[in-house]
Amino acid sequence: MHRLNIEQGISKTQRPIDNLSQRVVRGGFWVFSLRIIQQLFNFVRLVILARILAPHDFGLMGIALLTLATLETFSQTGFQAALIQNKKDIRPYLDVAWTILILRGFILFIILYFIAPYKAVFFKVQDAKPIT
Repeated sequence: MHRLNIEQGISKTQRPIDNLSQRVVRGGFWVFSLRIIQQLFNFVRLVILARILAPHDFGLMGIALLTLATLETFSQTGFQAALIQNKKDIRPYLDVAWTILILRGFILFIILYFIAPYKAVFFKVQDAKPIT
């Protein structure tokens, strides 16, 4: 009886990774690489904005981004992480998650609009008020 070697039918790209440490190293490499690329893009964006904006306007942008980042940090819903970790079909949940994230963005906009005068007083910059 002729025995078929299973590995002969599997291409190199389809072969399972032999051990956990190789998978961890490969995953860590990708996460590290993507983080470096993200930081490079952020740096380039910062340099471009620094060249375009006046120092006063650049400071205003920094105040706005600081406030937005703070609000986003404290208003995370967890939908992205939950959908990514779910091994089942996530299509039924996408509409709900999308709607909630849109509502969250709208609520953040309203909050930012109404706290702008208080931000202006706190940072002693009258230009940080909303334009009406």
